[in-house]
Amino acid sequence: MKKEKFIHALENASHLNLIGPIHSSIVPNKIKKAPLLFVDGGLDFKNQLSSKLLDVPTLSIGDGDSSSPVLELDLTYPRDKDQTDLQLAMEMLPQGLKVEAWGFSGERLDHYLANIGEFQKHSLLKKSLCVLDDQILFLPPGQFHLNYEGTFSLLSSRSTEIKLNGELKYPLEELFSVEPLSGRTVSNEAFGNFLVESTQGIMIIPVDKSCSDLKLR
Repeated sequence: MKKEKFIHALENASHLNLIGPIHSSIVPNKIKKAPLLFVDGGLDFKNQLSSKLLDVPTLSIGDGDSSSPVLELDLTYPRDKDQTDLQLAMEMLPQGLKVEAWGFSGERLDHYLANIGEFQKHSLLKKSLCVLDDQILFLPPGQFHLNYEGTFSLLSSRSTEIKLNGELKYPLEELFSVEPLSGRTVSNEAFGNFLVESTQGIMIIPVDKSCSDLKLR
């Protein structure tokens, strides 16, 4: 599919499946029926997807350094460039689209940390909810009501202020400043409904569970 046609298809979509090159972190039965954007080696996973996804809009982009040479990307970039394939993929997405990303964790630590920073930046700039390999939920600035039971941590790759209210072991009823990757807001516990508010976005990481267990109300 051409890039312009794919972007047009996203105008009527509520969320997007973003498929990356680390196949071991992809859980096929959790991928919802929605448009698919394959990032480089993520295209190699296409033939393993459920038949329910055969008729959704798709696009594949990248520089080809992690994809099979027998598969042709829809949009190919030069290998020597200033941006990663993930950055180029995220830049084409519209505002407010929920991004469910698979295949971006579990191998090189430097790549994983860079991916986390890119997803949080995207969530902030595009006002988008992002889920990374069902491990991290990125919330944009604003208020969000959630339901969850269990331990969770809040982290940010940038300075932000947060509030936490509801059925929590450690609520924060006044705005609290969180520095990048501060440990001050790790290992909280939720017992049901609670509210998260942030000024620059925040990451929620469920401990011993997955983001599928975090329910937005």
